[in-house]
Amino acid sequence: MPDHLYSAKVMLMASPSMEDLYHKSCALAEDPQELRDGFQHPARLVKFLVGMKGKDEAMAIGGHWSPSLDGPDPEKDPSVLIKTAIRCCKALTGIDLSVCTQWYRFAEIRYHRPEETHKGRTVPAHVETVVLFFPDVWHCLPTRSEWETLSRGYKQQLVEKLQGERKEADGEQALNANPFFYFRFSQAQEHRHKCTPHTT
Repeated sequence: MPDHLYSAKVMLMASPSMEDLYHKSCALAEDPQELRDGFQHPARLVKFLVGMKGKDEAMAIGGHWSPSLDGPDPEKDPSVLIKTAIRCCKALTGIDLSVCTQWYRFAEIRYHRPEETHKGRTVPAHVETVVLFFPDVWHCLPTRSEWETLSRGYKQQLVEKLQGERKEADGEQALNANPFFYFRFSQAQEHRHKCTPHTT
């Protein structure tokens, strides 16, 4: 069961190599003029994977600490909240961060939560500690063969999803084209249910 005293979240960063970063954001002596005209600010070249809450509220990926799943004492054992981050990230995104070897404790935020009632139970006022980690996600990169297998799996999932949506749309079109048939069919079904004998 999650405990709201601690939460762990991750910042998953993607960026070009240092050489590409310099070429795309800084002028080097050997760079042609057309390349200099297409410069980008470094902030536009570094990207982070985030979750979305609602339609337009970005949030860091992570969740609450669970003593039974992650360990009993996050205050004394730094690995406990790392386990929380790995577990929650995999559950939310499918990304397995267990192969990451470096976990930088980027920030720690403390929230003073007032007393509240949750599912009929009174939760006393407490301090919630949220830790943001910066793991070395480059260790999670799959090999070329692994990536090809993943790509085929994702493409197949997309095809199946689109086919399901297409069948559903075709069914709705057929229903809209002949609503009288659906009405008579519904009446027949209702009449059949009313006339079905029951035994006791």
